[in-house]
Amino acid sequence: MNGNVSVLVVDDHPMFREAVVRAISAREGMLVVGQTEFGREAIEFVRRNPPTVCVLDLGLPDLAGAKVLETLMAEHPETRVLVLSGECDSEVVYAMIEAGASGFELKTAGAGEIVDAVEAVAQGRTVLPAEVHQGLASAIRARRTDTAPPLTPRELEILQSVAMGHSAGEIAKELNLAESTIKTHLTRIYDKIGVSERAAAVAEGIRHGWID
Repeated sequence: MNGNVSVLVVDDHPMFREAVVRAISAREGMLVVGQTEFGREAIEFVRRNPPTVCVLDLGLPDLAGAKVLETLMAEHPETRVLVLSGECDSEVVYAMIEAGASGFELKTAGAGEIVDAVEAVAQGRTVLPAEVHQGLASAIRARRTDTAPPLTPRELEILQSVAMGHSAGEIAKELNLAESTIKTHLTRIYDKIGVSERAAAVAEGIRHGWID
């Protein structure tokens, strides 16, 4: 990983928050730049010094995590958000990904798994726990409205690979193309379907029946 990944940890359980902070701080290339239990304080922190990743608990005492996510995505979409929750509700996961979260992880996961998830979203990947995959697909398909895709066959192929969790570099190797070319395709895909990142693109692709 090139350079430090700056991380803000937002959770209202002190012992859990400290455990996450310690685990992240112990990972090479990661730096915890702030921690708080309050949603409004998290928003102000990001406004002053946007981190690479915000680890965000949904259950905060002053402001719902969903509202914090909405504000961060509106003001600082470059900050990737990893949502934490004690429950694995596919409808909630769908709503968070649709709102712009880069990943979702259960608070019951081990500290190492949470740090791995932080690292993954910092690299531009989408993270979802295995427990939610089937339920999330069902939740998305329940909203499915089959329409003709505005994407080219190549763009659909790339979107399908993204849905399988492949990075831009991995897709480039699969298709024997330059990674920069894949990133250009991804930008065009996002523009065409009106999203800003890969998780939302995949959700739209499944919802409209463009990908499996």
